[in-house]
Order: sequence, then structure tokens, then C-alpha cells
Amino acid sequence: MHDDVATPWTAERRAALALLEQGDVVLELPFGYYGQRNGAAAVPSTRIGGDDISFATLDEYAPQFGIITSQSCDLDEAADPPKRPWFMAAPVYERADYNDRNAFAVRIFGVRYLYMLTGPRFRESIWVADLRIQTPFDKALLVGRETMRGFANESDRATFGQRLAQLYSRPAFPEVVVTHVVETLRNWFGRSEARVREIEAAGVRGFMLRVTGDNPYDAQLLIVVDPSKSADNAMQCMNGWFIKAKSSADAAGLNLLNSDFRSLEHMTASAYLGYQPVALDYLRQPLRREGPVAEQ
Repeated sequence: MHDDVATPWTAERRAALALLEQGDVVLELPFGYYGQRNGAAAVPSTRIGGDDISFATLDEYAPQFGIITSQSCDLDEAADPPKRPWFMAAPVYERADYNDRNAFAVRIFGVRYLYMLTGPRFRESIWVADLRIQTPFDKALLVGRETMRGFANESDRATFGQRLAQLYSRPAFPEVVVTHVVETLRNWFGRSEARVREIEAAGVRGFMLRVTGDNPYDAQLLIVVDPSKSADNAMQCMNGWFIKAKSSADAAGLNLLNSDFRSLEHMTASAYLGYQPVALDYLRQPLRREGPVAEQ
């Protein structure tokens, strides 16, 4: 297979790919998935093929757009002949049941697979990329097909790339840690915009988690704080969560250590590598070493 795909590309295909980047949106891609022919479909679909395994095309959910999730450097390859004849894309659809972007942001707090677009074509309503399904397509489909920018600026595009990376880099924490640390943190937010705003004002910029031992485990949450803010404010805001989580963890035999509060600028490399990001994405501002980032 590796040798069979190594065929030269036409100048027309190279020209089309040179204009595209991760986060660009393509009109009318034929999304679908494979499943059992006689099994229950995940969503309303049409089965193609007569064997036990068939391809299901999305019918009433057929998205009008698809967003490119492949890395930009994999689209317009420098290799000659190229080794990647396919690109990956996820469906994009409108959420017409919401007309307020902030309200919808609260609604999808912690929903890692939905991502709002900010590009010019998508500002008048709420359009989301659904990252649960990413389908491979031949790059030849991009020749002559209408495309547009999915994000308003490079910062938004970069943050989308970070989300994609997080989807595939999540560590497998022990179930007891997920239940009594990660889930209690998620429940503590409760999709409350007021609470999110409170901890953002206190300088909380994200969460990381360290797990050591082997059943019983030791777990410690690192609260990443804005270097320009006092950690005392963050401690006060997060104290309510720790009291509840500590009680829950003790009952399950999990040793939840006191939370650590630091800015990334004041962490050593070895300390940083001892933690794993907690992919909650409740905060609007991503974790970045250069300090606080303006709200998008």
C-alpha cells in the first residue's frame, strides 16, 4: 500500500492543496461510516453494500460543510512523490436552536467533541465542528471544490489545532481518579458561567493532574494561575471544590493531596512533565507559557 500510493500529483492538485490549511472548511463532503448491515444505525442513514459490513451515508444529518482536521503540512506535502493521498475532515453543522454564542458556550462546557467556528461565513449563527467522526477523503476531492476559512484569525485556528491534539493525547487516568477528581471538578462547574467567570477573575488558567502509586493512588491537582495574579485568590475560589472532592476521594480510598497553585512560568521542566493536562476546557483562555491570553 505504501508503494502503491506513491504516484506524482498533477499541478492542478498541488495548486489546490497549497491554498488550504487545517481548520479550513470544505463544501459538501460525503460523510459516512462503516457498520453492520443488519445492526442499528447510530444515526438515520442509508446502507450501501450487500455484505454484513456496509457503508452508512448520513441522510437527514448530512452536513453542509466539513472542516479539515489534517495538519496543514500533511495537506501540501513537500515529499515528491507524496505519501499522503488522503485528508481527514469532520462534519460542520448549524445549531439553529441557539442564537446566543455565549449561552451556547456555557451549554457545551466540557463537551470536547464540539467546537465553535469563528470564520466570516459562520459569524451570523452558531456553527460547530463535530469531532466525534473524522472521515478520510481523497485529496482529489479538493480540486475545484468551494472552500472557506473556518476561523477568524490564526489564534483561533491554533486553538482548534490544540483541541484536536488534546483529543488524542488524553492520558488514561485510573477510574477512581476520574470519578473522584475529574468528574467532581466537572460537576463543580455545573455549566455555570458565573463560576467560570469567578475563577477566571481569580487568575485560574487551567488544570493539570499528577497520579502516583498503584491502588491506592495518590492524586494531586495543579491549578495553573496567571503569573500576574496572587495565588491566594485562586486558592479561595477552588477551596469549595477541594473540600467536596477530598471527602469523596477519602471514601473511595484515594489519597487526594492538597492542590498545588503555580504559574507555568515558575515551574521547572521536571515538575511540569510530572503532570498531565485535565481536558475540561471550561476556561476560555488556553494554557500558554507566555501568560494570560485575551478572551476570544
